[in-house]
Amino acid sequence: MFDLEGDQIEAYVEHALRALNHVMTTFGSLELHDRVAIVVPDERFAAAFRAPLADALLAQFPSRPFTLVSAQEAAASALPSAGERGKEGEWLVLDSIAAMDGLERLIIIAVGLDAVIDEGSGSSTLETRSRLYRALTRAHMMAVVVNEFLPGGWLEFLGHVSLKKDEKKFNLKDEMENKIKADAADGVMSWRLLLEKDAAQKVQKLAKQRQASKGNLSNHAAKTESKPDPAGDKPGESTPKAESKPGDKPKNVAQSVWDTSGNETAKASGWPVFNPIQPDQPEPTPKPPKLGTGVPPKLQPRAYALNAPGAWHFMISYAQGSDRGSMLAQMLRSSLMELGYTVWLDVRRSLGSNLRDLNERSDVRCRYHR
Repeated sequence: MFDLEGDQIEAYVEHALRALNHVMTTFGSLELHDRVAIVVPDERFAAAFRAPLADALLAQFPSRPFTLVSAQEAAASALPSAGERGKEGEWLVLDSIAAMDGLERLIIIAVGLDAVIDEGSGSSTLETRSRLYRALTRAHMMAVVVNEFLPGGWLEFLGHVSLKKDEKKFNLKDEMENKIKADAADGVMSWRLLLEKDAAQKVQKLAKQRQASKGNLSNHAAKTESKPDPAGDKPGESTPKAESKPGDKPKNVAQSVWDTSGNETAKASGWPVFNPIQPDQPEPTPKPPKLGTGVPPKLQPRAYALNAPGAWHFMISYAQGSDRGSMLAQMLRSSLMELGYTVWLDVRRSLGSNLRDLNERSDVRCRYHR
């Protein structure tokens, strides 16, 4: 990871050479012919990157010639011996991530694949995550990431991790134990029970959030009335002040997967948007609710309604023969009523057989009245 200054291609060429030099230092005299693939985002990047990288390779390693070839060329050719290659030297595959799909190499150097996570653009965000995953899983033994530091990117967390001291090799046992502690479930349950538990938790969470919202609304309104803004803002408006708390910066995590000793960035200071190694970052400070929200809207009862209260916020219907549906419907009804909403639940209304009663059932007000 590095801070981009100046020309983008030149910066990536410089750091790609450092990555290759790290590979050569790590594996010593190992011949790299067709064992290293340099993976870039797309064909456009590859076209701009190829010539400058070839010139830099020749200047950096004059006694060890390298030739850049495409994934198709490498896959279509038999592997000649060192004597048969002649002046071509060792092949380094350079191609886009799309061209590397289905192919693997001993060592992968992933160049410029990261992008800022944009929650509003689902397709591009998923594409970035996909190409990072595909690039790293092309490697048999080592994957090296070369990328400018992007605040809010998928690789931002690499600015907050370091390799454990005195540990230069991947420790499978430690990583498996960490994985189990972080991700393992307490027990195994059937798919049906899992669905029921998840649905019940969502309903309870919704009820708690709405209750908290009502409480915060009352407190916020009281504070606004008792403490007028000296700056002369309109009554009822309040600007929350940002609070800086000690210890809000993420701590550096020692682990045995990523060696980040080659990082050259001074921008990694805030909490990463994506952090698979240290997920327990603090929750953002909740903003005070806007006035006028969190309270069920008033409904106008209809004079001809047969059942009280004459208008309802929600109607809940479910498959009558489903025990699970009945349970969830009852829980949802109770939670909504605790929040002050009126609810029509099919089995709790005494419907007659006349047409007027059935018409009322079909004309239930299910949405907010404005």
